[in-house]
Amino acid sequence: MHFIGKQLFALLLCGTGIATWSQCPENLQAEDWTAPANGERIYLKEEFDAAGTDHSLAMARALIRCREEGTQVLVLPKDTYHFHPDFAAERYCFISNNDSGLKRVAFDLTEMTDFTIDGNGSCLVFHGMILPFLLQEGQGITLRNFSIDWEHPFHFQGDVVAVDPENNSFDLKVFDECIYQLRGGQLFFLEKQPRDPQAWLGMALGMQQDMGWVQNLQWTMWYETESRRPWYGEGLHHLHQYNQKLGRYHRVEELAPNHLRIFDATDNLPEPGMTLVLKGRLSKNRYCPAIFADRCTDTHIENVTVHHAGGMGLIAQRCTNVTLDGFDVTLPPEGRRAITTTADATHFVGCRGKIQFADCTFENMLDDATNVHGMYVKIAQQRGGRSVLVRRMHSQQVGTPFAGVGDRLRFSDHARLAPLFESTVTSVIRLNEEVDLIELAEDLPQDITGSITHGLVADNLSWQPDVEMRRVTVRNNRARTVLFSTAGKILVEDCDFSACTFCSVLLDSNADFWYESGPVRDLTIRRCRFQDFGLGRKGGPVFKIGGKLKLVKGDGHYFHQNILIEDNEFILCNPSIIDGVSVKGLTFRGNTIRKSTAFPFVNAKAPAFRFGKAAEIVIDENLFTDGLKESRQDRP
Repeated sequence: MHFIGKQLFALLLCGTGIATWSQCPENLQAEDWTAPANGERIYLKEEFDAAGTDHSLAMARALIRCREEGTQVLVLPKDTYHFHPDFAAERYCFISNNDSGLKRVAFDLTEMTDFTIDGNGSCLVFHGMILPFLLQEGQGITLRNFSIDWEHPFHFQGDVVAVDPENNSFDLKVFDECIYQLRGGQLFFLEKQPRDPQAWLGMALGMQQDMGWVQNLQWTMWYETESRRPWYGEGLHHLHQYNQKLGRYHRVEELAPNHLRIFDATDNLPEPGMTLVLKGRLSKNRYCPAIFADRCTDTHIENVTVHHAGGMGLIAQRCTNVTLDGFDVTLPPEGRRAITTTADATHFVGCRGKIQFADCTFENMLDDATNVHGMYVKIAQQRGGRSVLVRRMHSQQVGTPFAGVGDRLRFSDHARLAPLFESTVTSVIRLNEEVDLIELAEDLPQDITGSITHGLVADNLSWQPDVEMRRVTVRNNRARTVLFSTAGKILVEDCDFSACTFCSVLLDSNADFWYESGPVRDLTIRRCRFQDFGLGRKGGPVFKIGGKLKLVKGDGHYFHQNILIEDNEFILCNPSIIDGVSVKGLTFRGNTIRKSTAFPFVNAKAPAFRFGKAAEIVIDENLFTDGLKESRQDRP
């Protein structure tokens, strides 16, 4: 391995597995490496840490050298690299829809330009609470040819091996990658065994090497043990720390190492053949996404696989142009793990330009494959005619960018999300992580200032990305397949979506919980295959549109518009295809619909299409088979 020109920098790790000083010949000098004609070379023996079991320090030094040398490509010889938080770089990160905080970072690519990391098929294994990749205010960054995994997963997993209805209990064989403790007869799972079980009694928190996450028996998901597909009706078996019906807490006994008996955690016992997954709610459970891109331009991720993350696989906020080519979130090829990411595979907040997916596979996430949306902020106060205080309303939105000078804002009432006024931003002052003071080019009209006390929200019209999704497979995940809330042009073609617990496609916005904006204006879904949705509670539509909006008859406001669904195949375990409100200009044509044989067919009398406050709906030239009918129900 040698340094080839000024624009290729090779990070050399000697031998296989973890490089140690003993693996690198003591007499190996820079002269032993062939230099290119221009005489430039870099050999980074001095940047390996002496312990040899953690490459965080070596990587931090390597990236510093890349900045100093103007290096454009960092190449990792194919190997397995381990990264621990102890000697990693550190930055405070506000990460939308994940948990913000002071992060240890393995690959800190802040403010880098035209820079590529090529892993040559390497496996990057992370340990504990660490953020693998931070891309912040960068331009032209490319990540390619590597996989991301963790030594211990951020979820708890176990297979049901026995059930005792008489004692309201079931036995669980715990997945060997998980670490657990019983405390007062209750189950907790954690990153690592604490050095001192009583350390929490001290006056100060432990240092980094002694700390880790701890979670409890909450936030449940059930899978089929063999297929690792969501269990049909899994939502009926949720576990709870406190059983309200019985009026007591759950209780756990350890029958043998990794063999537990759980009492009174549910009123609807599971059965053998089911695999339990817990995410927990005792502490933050979206703290470690795999890749975080913040205010970047022209980001490319190619041939990268995320096997696991304690949060999302990729979260991009206020980015321009993101391309995913062969970006996969998939289970490891070996082992019995049931879960990839503990949240979405990908997520995009307040972006612009074009988001492109090509030849990607997303499976077994605890949330959606992708969610593309903006952000609603609440107008907290009006300060003079054209100054407003805006407040971020969700705890996982605090600190994230909302608007900049020159951006066009739209003001809407919070219930209907009907637009009332638009103006351009002339200045932004961030007062704190929740509140910005924004100056507008025009005064707010007097007829809407009274809406502030009743709920006035704003979103950003200047950051509305186009989306292209081609040849993408999504399967076996909790929640939905894709969510779109952008006014850009959206095209979904030649995709295969199957087996999730809720609907497949959700078009929605709300200003009451997640505060995710805004309306769809141009969506085409063509030549895709949809199979088996609503598995969590045995039923539900393939498409859910505008479900949380307040409807006012005769106001002329339709939130989502111009939707074309054509030439697709639907294989259904219940007859519901579209459930939509506040929608105008929807065409469903040339599609084939038949029954699934993978799950029982339920809710047979439900209509295929249900609409409320809808206009210009066209349902035409579709082929319904297996006794299914083109039935429609309209409600006021």
